Amino acid sequence: MAEGFFAVAPTDVDSEHNLLRRPLQPFAIWQLDDSHFAFDSSVLLPSMTAELAELIELIRANPGSLLSIFGHTDTTGNDEYNKILSGRRSMALYALLTRRVDLWEFLFNHPHGGDDWRREHDFALALMREATGDTSHSLPRAALFDRFMSLLSRDADGKSFGLPKTAFLGKGLDPKGKADFQGCSEFNPLIMFSEAESKEFRRPERKADRDEAGAPNRRVTVFLFPGDTKVTPTKWPCPRALEATAGCRHRFWSDQAIRRTFQEKHREHLKGEETFACRFYERLEREAVKQSEPVRVVIDDALLGTLANTEVTVTGAVGRSKVAKTNGSGVLTLSRNLGAHADVAFAHSEIPRTRRIFLELDPPNVAAGAWQRLVNLGYIGGAEPPREPPEGAALTVALEEFQGDHGLEVTGSLDPETQVRLGHAHEVDPTEWRRRDWGREPTIGPNPRTPKANAS
Repeated sequence: MAEGFFAVAPTDVDSEHNLLRRPLQPFAIWQLDDSHFAFDSSVLLPSMTAELAELIELIRANPGSLLSIFGHTDTTGNDEYNKILSGRRSMALYALLTRRVDLWEFLFNHPHGGDDWRREHDFALALMREATGDTSHSLPRAALFDRFMSLLSRDADGKSFGLPKTAFLGKGLDPKGKADFQGCSEFNPLIMFSEAESKEFRRPERKADRDEAGAPNRRVTVFLFPGDTKVTPTKWPCPRALEATAGCRHRFWSDQAIRRTFQEKHREHLKGEETFACRFYERLEREAVKQSEPVRVVIDDALLGTLANTEVTVTGAVGRSKVAKTNGSGVLTLSRNLGAHADVAFAHSEIPRTRRIFLELDPPNVAAGAWQRLVNLGYIGGAEPPREPPEGAALTVALEEFQGDHGLEVTGSLDPETQVRLGHAHEVDPTEWRRRDWGREPTIGPNPRTPKANAS
């Protein structure tokens, strides 16, 4: 939870007290594309191993994090059918990550329309025997499933990977996976065709084209939550993976009928257009994407200057530590999942130094937000930045340095033009962070903005 102030009411009884709980706030999202499932099926294909290795790396980089899986289909077909298919796909991935052979046995023995693992002479088994080299068909089905899981669930170095049920948001407390894995049917598409596109795609001869165009909608997403996140499965808003859509509809936007209608214009979620029907899922994804966006900061120092190509130790506000390295311009890229701020420790010429940088930012039109951005961009007011927003001289000096570097009138005040330029420099265009550095290769050495008295 970010640092800040919370308004609470006094209790009426001395023995009672207020409680604050971390909001449901995922910090990362991972996606498995439709191409790694057989069409209209929950059978995972061997092609998914490279993408799964990325998820494994993400999990290992965030030990103790909790996962929740969401399946999605395209906008073709029936809501209820697609709800079960999307849930079966999320179940298949959950089973793979937890090595739950019994769940794959369930999927095998309980077909759902086109999702029939036994179709065409044991389609799933034939695929798995070929992938695992069981050409003699000597392995019993459960053993074959286990071997195929071992083949798929490996990291980039080929090492086997698996998770306990407690690594998921619901911690396996619900026997049917509530809060651990679920399906969203066709309610949250990334793409909504225009009315004209939809009409054209309904022609039988355009079915293959429609399936291809709708492929981005058919996906499985995994959210990662901080390890101290707590949910009660019985209160989790999403219905279980194999339940009907009624529970989903309770969480729809009030204008869901419009969102789910093919309109005159082609719409895409990634362009900020309204395509999701479920407000609960949209909030989770929006937060995860926001937290996944990196923060880039300039690491320089009043004594040491710009630190280019330098290893540093980063300790986040949530206590998570990692070793990172600046690039040739002294820029360090960090994930917001480290918390509201992080302490960056570095040493040069046997002088240990620590600097605080900010990952969760106040608006740039207030002193605290301006100071956070100035510090992240390396404007430290001629000295190591204080850990709290400054008042007076330090902020003024940092603003003057920034204004001088960016061709603004040097006033030392947070005027509207400076606010806009500061926000642009920090959030939009990092190539313009250091105008004084244009035309030279940054190295470890005196910072061009640092007064000479502080440069040695």
